[in-house]
Parts: sequence; structure tokens; C-alpha cells
Amino acid sequence: MRDRRYEPACARRRGAPSLRSTNGPSFMDDITRFRNDSFRRERFGDHPNEQRFLWTRFYEAVAEKILDYQSDRTSLIEGIHEIASRVNYLSYLNDKDSPDADRYPLKDIDPFTTMGTFNRSITDSNRRKIAAEIANLLGVDVDVPRSLEGVPRANNQRSCFFGYSFDRGDGDMDALWDVFVAAGQFAGSDQSAYREKFTKAYETAIKIHGVKWNLSIGLYWAYPWDFPYPRQSVTDLHKETSWHGCAG
Repeated sequence: MRDRRYEPACARRRGAPSLRSTNGPSFMDDITRFRNDSFRRERFGDHPNEQRFLWTRFYEAVAEKILDYQSDRTSLIEGIHEIASRVNYLSYLNDKDSPDADRYPLKDIDPFTTMGTFNRSITDSNRRKIAAEIANLLGVDVDVPRSLEGVPRANNQRSCFFGYSFDRGDGDMDALWDVFVAAGQFAGSDQSAYREKFTKAYETAIKIHGVKWNLSIGLYWAYPWDFPYPRQSVTDLHKETSWHGCAG
């Protein structure tokens, strides 16, 4: 006879479903499936012998190497364009001087858009392929993680963190680099000077056309242990009218 002492009262009533039902999937089976779906598996799934969040080592290594290009952004964007000539899903990295003008390849790029190249809404295999190319360009010596599940993705229609040149301020690109650098300094130290520097840089960057809550996503990519995961859906984060910027 089944020992029902440890089942909730509702399950002990006549006809009530049991957590241990043998007539189909149990409540605990449903919980297990919920914990192991593609979005939650990395954090809550059944991987007792595996280190979780393995992707963070790679992302932090990419962020560190990107810093080397703060004063050499031309080499960075040219290297990415060279990758785009061989790899799909990077053709969106274009600019234009007016709404009706022809597009031309970007001549400058920020660190968040750089990391976004392998964090868009495309298949994981394509994300990993692009990530490997970016890592090779930057000189990253950490392997691309086998899984990118749980890493927030950018909206393909809002792939850049800045607008087209006709809708971009002269200091927008510098401001994005400034907040990226300040975030790294703040993440590595709790000194008030770094906190104030980051706060000032963030308040400037958040006003850029093309930047909203996606800045939180970018900071999480670069410094996942120091900046919180943005809980709003990526679709909600990018709802904004009159957007003019690279997308694809």
C-alpha cells in the first residue's frame, strides 16, 4: 500500500492527483523538465558534475582583449569586416549618412556591438563559429564554450548600440568605450573613485540613440559576475520608435 503521509492534503483526497502518480508524468517530472529546458538548464539543470556558467570565462577573456583596441578601433572594425567576408550573419555592420542614402561598411565600432556579433538571435552553432573568429582576431586563448545557453541575445533588428551616422552624436562611440572601460575598472575594485567614474560614464552612455536596457545586456556579457542579468525580455528591451541603426 502506498504511504501517503508525506503527500499534501489535496493529494490525499479521493480523486485528487498524486505527486507519485503512475498513470503519467508526475508533478516532479514537470519540474524536472522545467529546470532542464534550454533557457534554465545552465543554472538549474541536472549537471551535478559539471561546472556551470562555463561561458563566463570566455566572455570575460573577450572583454579583456577588446580593451586593447580602445585606441585602435580601425584595426578592430577592419578585422571584423574581414571575418564578415568569410562568415555569414555579419553583413549588417553598415552605416549610412541619411535615411535615403546607400549603406557602406562601418568605419568604427564599440565594444558592446563587437561582443554582440556572436550574441544575436541566430543558431548556437553560428554563434559559436562567429565567437571563434572574433576570439582569433583578438588573440583570446580561452576555448569557445560548448554551450551558449542562458546567455541573453540581442535583437537582430537592434544589433548595434549606436545609430547611423546621421543620427549619431560626435561623442557617442567614445562614450560607449568609456562605460565599457569604467565598468571593468569598477568590477575589479570597489573604490569609490571607480564607482563614481562608472556612474558618470553610464549616465552619459544611456542617453545615446540606440542605447536603452541593451546596455545592461552588454555589461552582463562583458562582466557577468559583477553586473546583474537583465530580467526583461530582449524583445521588451528593444521596443522603441524611430530607430535608425544597423540591423539584420
